[in-house]
Amino acid sequence: MSKRPKSKPSRKPAASSGAPAPAASPNVPPEIQAAVAGIRQIARESPEGWGTVATALKEQPDVEPEVLFEFLARNLGKETLPLLRGAALDEDDTFAEAALRALPLLGTRAAGDALTEAYAAYPAGERARLAWQGVEALRARGINVEVPEPEGVRKVVPAYELRETWESLPDAVGSVEVAARLQDRYGVWHAIVVVTNEQAGVKNSMALPLSHREWRMMVERGESEGVAHVETPPEYSRWQVARFRAMNARSGFPLEDRLEAWDQFVGPAPEDYTPPDPLERVRTLAPEEQAALAERTSELLGDEGVVDWGVEPADLRPWHDQWTEVFDRTVGEPNDDEMARENALYAEIVRALITPEMAALFRERLIDTSRKLQWLRNDAAADIAAAVALALDRGEDLAGMQFFYDLLWRGFDMLEEILADGEDPEKYRYDPMQVVDEEAGD
Repeated sequence: MSKRPKSKPSRKPAASSGAPAPAASPNVPPEIQAAVAGIRQIARESPEGWGTVATALKEQPDVEPEVLFEFLARNLGKETLPLLRGAALDEDDTFAEAALRALPLLGTRAAGDALTEAYAAYPAGERARLAWQGVEALRARGINVEVPEPEGVRKVVPAYELRETWESLPDAVGSVEVAARLQDRYGVWHAIVVVTNEQAGVKNSMALPLSHREWRMMVERGESEGVAHVETPPEYSRWQVARFRAMNARSGFPLEDRLEAWDQFVGPAPEDYTPPDPLERVRTLAPEEQAALAERTSELLGDEGVVDWGVEPADLRPWHDQWTEVFDRTVGEPNDDEMARENALYAEIVRALITPEMAALFRERLIDTSRKLQWLRNDAAADIAAAVALALDRGEDLAGMQFFYDLLWRGFDMLEEILADGEDPEKYRYDPMQVVDEEAGD
């Protein structure tokens, strides 16, 4: 184990008789296009006219009524009205619904009357909805037809539309900010920020108007303080919040109504969602390559976003004097006995402070960090975090891991600063179960 942290051409639409000019013809199979002339001839020569065509179409399982009716409406125009009117009243729902979708393409009052007739025959369900939509399309073109609006056909415009989600990397005490950025119907940006902790669960939340400029300022301020943010898949952030919510039930930290806005405007993760596995790439490496990555934790801990990780300084206070003495003896080129003494003290502290429960917390923190570093395209640091998590999975001796050695050094450095200022390290101890009104600023 190493030591000491060192662009499109224009197209002219086909002309039609009374039909609106389409931007492009539908994608109709060649055999249907070739059959159009025959269809028109059958309709003109048969005693039953378009009824004969309708019967023939229903007997052809390979013909898609919606595709054919749209093609005929666009290319034959009002000549197809008898066919579409009759089909819209057919007992076959698929056949009728295809005709109802095509009728507005004729753009005529007669088409509106056919839609009205179809609505009267079927005033509820999908047929009623399609008839009403067709009538509304004709009304928008100045054709005065009207049917009642079926219940529930209008799309309810949500108060907010989710645009993106962001998260911070875990900080020194395992806290993560999960932010959903939304726009209201007027285009104003809002944010819902949920503050979480790996031991307590959801600690706090806030919902507030937050412009794009204000959001960027908040992210930049965090980065200046060593807290990196990354844009995440919305499903992942939904999953994260659900994961932390479950922690509240175990920890006893009061959830209260802290997720009310999140639940209303962001919602839960899909039941079958599984987050990406950031360990997969490293897991395929040879054991010696994984071990070499796990030794490079000083690079990870020096990376933006994880610079403040370390062992709680107040926990290290009982070993401060002994650590200082041993360190003073091993400055420069320590001999074997001095290094052995240092390693023994290191192992003693790790075994006393890094409990299995704490090691499990670090494992989850490392996995979350590895995912986010991959999304930040920092694969090198992501792989180091993954390698340490895999070492924890294998149950390696914690006292033999460079990761915890580096965390100890960081903790002792922080402790030295606190003591040099004449402060009590207990004053700075983080209590995950403390209720804080404005946790997001911590």
